[in-house]
Amino acid sequence: MALKELNIKLTTAGGALTTYAERSILGKLCAVKFQLGTLESGAADVTISYTNSPDAVDVTLLTLTNVSANATYYPRHQVHNNAGTALTLDGTRIAYDEPLVAGLIKVVVAGATGAQTGNVLLYVEV
Repeated sequence: MALKELNIKLTTAGGALTTYAERSILGKLCAVKFQLGTLESGAADVTISYTNSPDAVDVTLLTLTNVSANATYYPRHQVHNNAGTALTLDGTRIAYDEPLVAGLIKVVVAGATGAQTGNVLLYVEV
């Protein structure tokens, strides 16, 4: 497997933005690097998800509220057994794994002001 970088440039209009990656991807999301750019510190909310084209359902990968600085995030989702029951490591601690991405990445920015820019880099194992 190879690690790929997916760069999504953000440019808000009136403080909001919905944008999509250039192409769909299939792989595991390892990390997300958020670059604030000129987005107002502490104001913007950013939601990163993917849309699976056949059923058009958004799956949230990462939600950031009032982003105030550049940062790298390592999103993880809880895993389940073959009966759909949430797995734990020892009966109490939740078991997590890198989320699967199977579709088109979508980034939504809200709460910013005016026309501002930022950047999202996704690192996906494909």
